[in-house]
Amino acid sequence: MKRIKIAVADENRAYLDRLIQAFEQYPDFEVSSFGSGDRLEKALDEKRYDIVLSDPAFLPIKTGARTVQILLSDDRSGITADLEDLPRIEKFQRCDKIQRAILEIYAACSPESSHEGKAQLVLVFSPIGGSGKTTVALGIAARIAAQGNRVLYQNFEEIPSCQAYLPDREGKGISDLLAELDENLDFSLLIQSMIQNRSENLFYFNTFRTPNDFLAMTDKDTASLFETLQGCGLFDVVVIDAGCSISSKNAALFDLADRIIVVACPGETATAKLDLFYAQKYLMNRYEDKMVQVNNFDSGRPVTSGSCNVLGGIPAYDRPDCERLIAAISSDQRMRFLGQVL
Repeated sequence: MKRIKIAVADENRAYLDRLIQAFEQYPDFEVSSFGSGDRLEKALDEKRYDIVLSDPAFLPIKTGARTVQILLSDDRSGITADLEDLPRIEKFQRCDKIQRAILEIYAACSPESSHEGKAQLVLVFSPIGGSGKTTVALGIAARIAAQGNRVLYQNFEEIPSCQAYLPDREGKGISDLLAELDENLDFSLLIQSMIQNRSENLFYFNTFRTPNDFLAMTDKDTASLFETLQGCGLFDVVVIDAGCSISSKNAALFDLADRIIVVACPGETATAKLDLFYAQKYLMNRYEDKMVQVNNFDSGRPVTSGSCNVLGGIPAYDRPDCERLIAAISSDQRMRFLGQVL
């Protein structure tokens, strides 16, 4: 991941120390602090910084053409006319908000992107409502993340059910990222400003604000979004928890996916739906070679006569809460196959 070199300058030493201490938890930041304009100016002569985040008293200052200058102020009273066009971040707010604001501003001002490789895309799909597809998708994401891979889990349903494990938090989310797709931005930085993390290696976006945001997407938007997430260089694997329909949006994901996990479950109605899905020759002719089946609530009995290879089965756990269920799936040795879906 690209590390952003930031020079932070402020006369308030106590506030500066608190800010630097908070920034140390962000591996994407490499931060230096300065308590005077003279020290800042000397440092800029000796080293190139990506960002100068400074009290207005020290700005404007001579920097390289690619360095972004950002005002750090608690009001606009000290901002002179020659500083009015600079981006501004509110001082004394929570440090995580300042971090996100820095990334958003830098993404908008730095069109060059540093792609470090293309993530593999795992699509988790089921034509069966109530199959436990989201639980399987979260289990796969958690399992792969526990192996040391940087994993993005993305729910892609009108009405998601993943919030019990990955709660929406304050800040922007997938709806906001979609709004920026046509802009000339550094998306790796923009994504860093929006993603939430469940654990060290498991990341996600806040879900769609409303079902209308999802419904307004076209299949072209869908492809563009996930191609961007695949190519941003931030993740090793992207796990998509798709809806149950065979829509044009899901078809776009079927095309992009490196692996398609079809979730099955026992029951006469569930089996009938799954058999009908496998009977769609246009789908099987095109995608069967990258499909595998995972049997949820597995009792050891076959659940379909379809030709898709069965990767393994997840047993019915005894009514744990979501937290314990995902932890069990991601750590149970019987579930090792979930970490081998690629």
